Amino acid sequence: MNKSSVVKNEKYVVDIIDNGFEGEGIAKIDGLTVFVPGSIKGEKCEILIVKVLASHAYGKIVNIIEKSENRKESDCATYKRCGGCSLRHMTYESTLKLKRQVVQNLVNKGLKKKVEVLETIGMENPYNYRNKAQYPVGLNSEGQPEVGVFAQRTHTIIPIQTCLIQTEISQKIAKTILNFVKEKNIQVYNEENQKGLLRHIVIKVGKYTNQVMCILVVNDSKFNQEQELVKLLCEKYPEIKTIVKNINNKNTNVILGKENINSMFFTSFIFAFSFASSIACGTISIPYTLFTYFDAKIPIVPMPQYKSNNISFLSKFAWFIAVVYNISA
Repeated sequence: MNKSSVVKNEKYVVDIIDNGFEGEGIAKIDGLTVFVPGSIKGEKCEILIVKVLASHAYGKIVNIIEKSENRKESDCATYKRCGGCSLRHMTYESTLKLKRQVVQNLVNKGLKKKVEVLETIGMENPYNYRNKAQYPVGLNSEGQPEVGVFAQRTHTIIPIQTCLIQTEISQKIAKTILNFVKEKNIQVYNEENQKGLLRHIVIKVGKYTNQVMCILVVNDSKFNQEQELVKLLCEKYPEIKTIVKNINNKNTNVILGKENINSMFFTSFIFAFSFASSIACGTISIPYTLFTYFDAKIPIVPMPQYKSNNISFLSKFAWFIAVVYNISA
């Protein structure tokens, strides 16, 4: 195909003939595949070409000439900027059909005997369902600390407003931590010079227990106000059962580092086993999972800093005993 047949920064009117596995619309211009985010199969759109490669191109919507019946107004104020969702412009029922079709195409791609994928089972309430939140922390355009989500294809942070897929408590905890950071004048991480302390806030919420694990990803193990922050979080949010300080001082896009230091834990013989094992394994998810079986009101106590990156046979064995004991109790 002649490279000049589709030109960057030129406008074209196209028919959206399909949707890709991430929900992006697919069009054809003189045989060249063009991906158009935000468009829906069956629509006619005026698009602007923003990137042209040898095998495909990318466009963005200028005007929707003919709208799909599956299109709806987004219910999120930051949807067009945020990189967290890609289908909020579609009705929920149509997203279920799209997901089924994506799986159908994938499983049959290499099969001689085709199979039929069943209909996608939707949620009764498709809101606030995402049990893991990863909030980057950085500086806004005015040099002030901010926490939120990255804008699409950038590291610009969009402040937390009201996210419809993250749990409400994770958003509240993140905002509380941000206010603490501002009040105590704690330096947040700056990607340009790799300086500053707080990089990410990771929060996990148990679906059935509503118990919370909070991970503070920091650039240095020294955090002078950590016990004060731990006390604040535990008093304000009794749902928090685990707080971990994760050390990541690498210049990387990877969120978590390899070293964990635990700031609080539960007093219990069995929990001590599982907790020690989780530290040795470099993750706190093990005792958090165990606690869904061991649902009791156990006081929290400050824990001396203890850290390890290695997995030992003893820690694995201790964890196994803890699992068996908790399940059988």
